[in-house]
Amino acid sequence: MKSPNPVRSQEGIALILVLWMLVLLTLIAGGLVQTSRTETVQTRNQIALARLQAIADGVVHRGIYEFLKPGVDLEAAWKPDGLPRELELDGVPVELTVTEETAFIDLNRAPDALLRGLLLSVGVATDEADRLVDAIADWRDPDELVRTNGAERDQYEAAGMIYAPSNEPFQSVEEVLRVLGMSRAIYQQIEAALTVHSGQPGINSLVAPRQVLLALPNATPEDVETYIEQRHALLAENQAVSPFPPATGYSSGGSGQVGVYNFKAIARLPDNMFFVRNAVVRLTRQPRQPFVLLDWKEGSL
Repeated sequence: MKSPNPVRSQEGIALILVLWMLVLLTLIAGGLVQTSRTETVQTRNQIALARLQAIADGVVHRGIYEFLKPGVDLEAAWKPDGLPRELELDGVPVELTVTEETAFIDLNRAPDALLRGLLLSVGVATDEADRLVDAIADWRDPDELVRTNGAERDQYEAAGMIYAPSNEPFQSVEEVLRVLGMSRAIYQQIEAALTVHSGQPGINSLVAPRQVLLALPNATPEDVETYIEQRHALLAENQAVSPFPPATGYSSGGSGQVGVYNFKAIARLPDNMFFVRNAVVRLTRQPRQPFVLLDWKEGSL
């Protein structure tokens, strides 16, 4: 009987080690390729998103220019009527909507009924809506008196908050997130209907979006849809539009009172990648500073 050859045994072990090393290197190489592909896709997406952002921003500035340029025929002049305009920049389609800021609900001036209606319209329960409306009022009013369902310093401390109501007007729509009881989920549903730049207690129903009209007491979804269809048809023909009947008592008093406009540009690629730019602009028409940017942020569809 022959004894095992130690040299051949060592060669066999070495061969197995080499094979395992090859397998390991193959796995590492595959991982590197996958990582490289992922990074390439991420870089491509970042470049595409940056391009979309630049295009959306450019279209907003184009819109501002259209409202400021002199000597434009009244029929050809752009109007802040809330109707979408289909534009194109660098081969990318962009939808631009320009609306008077009085079309939105002002956090600092709106009556309780309008704020409550907005909350109820997105499914907030009545009791919770009452608490939020009172808490919003307590945040913006100058005193420490607590409304029936509201919250001042003591209530914030009891809830473990490290801040208290400012007792001043809201400086931005986002600030309402600090109000006791306001969740991000609710905020995301009502954000698009709110402003702090209207300066009006009511809304301009001639250009108000669907969500704002639904916030009006006694406004039904059916009435809102019918009114919007009729309004769009009349505006497209440059015809006069009548106010939405349920807006009686909640009117801003007319259009263009504060000279502040909301620009919303949506730039979209064929693969459905998009970027939304929201800007609130005051047109001063002064030679040295013809407009002032009041808000400039990434928006949502």
